Amino acid sequence: MSAVNFRYWSTRVVTPASDEEVKAPSKMALVTALFLCAVGVGAFAQAATVKGSTDPSNLASHPLREIIVSYAADETNKLQDGSARPKITDGTRDCSMPAWSPDGKKIVYVQESEGGMALWLSDPDGKNPKMLTRSGLNMDPSWLPDSKRIVWMVLAPGKNPGKSSQLNIMNTGTLQSGRLFSDPAQVKFSDMMPAVSPDGTKVAFVSNRGGYFRIWLSNLDGSDARAISTPAAELDETLRLPIEQKVPSWSPDGRWIAHWEGVEMDYLSNFTG
Repeated sequence: MSAVNFRYWSTRVVTPASDEEVKAPSKMALVTALFLCAVGVGAFAQAATVKGSTDPSNLASHPLREIIVSYAADETNKLQDGSARPKITDGTRDCSMPAWSPDGKKIVYVQESEGGMALWLSDPDGKNPKMLTRSGLNMDPSWLPDSKRIVWMVLAPGKNPGKSSQLNIMNTGTLQSGRLFSDPAQVKFSDMMPAVSPDGTKVAFVSNRGGYFRIWLSNLDGSDARAISTPAAELDETLRLPIEQKVPSWSPDGRWIAHWEGVEMDYLSNFTG
């Protein structure tokens, strides 16, 4: 059994202002959280297998994932020209983790490459593709509200993907990039899965700086960082294994953050084989 394909979790929604858990979150928040749970699972599965899958001799050894844009404005699910589900990638490399820019003009996504996992940018119809990063394990891109800049996580190859990552920021027009956190107190930690607030002033992310992985919130430069959703216990009462939190997702009004919480399968693999 793979240690990255399954999770034992639940979903929580908290407000950054008070750390209060919501008893009845909005339907939209729950749908967003559940979708991103699947994204998070895929991210670590890719990180665990990328070394072999990016070898050119192995690229055809497993089904390739594509980036599909599905029309959903009405029940026909078709564009004016009669087409549906246009594919914006060319099928030669494994692609995943698409993120649409807030202005609707660009899509950034992850594509496997000889150097690891690269970030690419294209128009929604697949035209004007542009490589944003050339090497490293680059994952989970998230747009800032200006539709120009993105943040993402970079994993150190050959190490535990959850304990050797950092957050970067890039202007997709100029390709100027660097570490997201400039605050000296923050750059020493391993951080991942960034999600920028709707107003662009805050970032929610995952960090194990306090011990186990928790959802943290800070200013965009990493200052004033704090954990926002403390579970009732450090260990699961039945399994006696660490409770972790991952995959933060903002509500559109910037008042709430949804995330999943539970026991990772890599802990359970000691019991399930």
